Amino acid sequence: AEAVPVEKSIWDQYWIHEFRGRAYLNQEKYAESAKELEMGLASPCMDAADKPSRTKMLLQIAYRLKESPKVIELGTKYLEANPDPEIGTLVGNAYYAVDDFPNTRKVMTEVVAKQEAGSKPPEELTYRILQGRSTSCPRKVVFVVPVTSSATDSSRRSIRSIVSR
Repeated sequence: AEAVPVEKSIWDQYWIHEFRGRAYLNQEKYAESAKELEMGLASPCMDAADKPSRTKMLLQIAYRLKESPKVIELGTKYLEANPDPEIGTLVGNAYYAVDDFPNTRKVMTEVVAKQEAGSKPPEELTYRILQGRSTSCPRKVVFVVPVTSSATDSSRRSIRSIVSR
């Protein structure tokens, strides 16, 4: 359709992006697919009823590509209108990946509350993310200090106290 030297309407361009995006998706070319499908989402030709499912699809593609800022952007918009625990988990993981632990805690707390209120219990991973590094405390660094046989008991105790802090 693009090869034909005819001026294309917005409708034509919309469908070109849609078909190309779906083709890339079937070929597992996710980055290319996301570009095309985003153009379709931005088009005035896309039906408003289809936009939430397209946003969810783009969010899942961004998550697969490990594009955390994009997941956060799309997921936040999606969750405002559609409180979906599955998408909340993806957004919480994205916040965790970019070390935004206060937002990780906020999103994952909401996910757990929704899952506990529903029929599906929260997964263990959800609890682990919530309880893990979701505070604003600095990361704990573990140092391995070799202790020789000639080290005294007092030096071993002092090394253990330094390492365990």
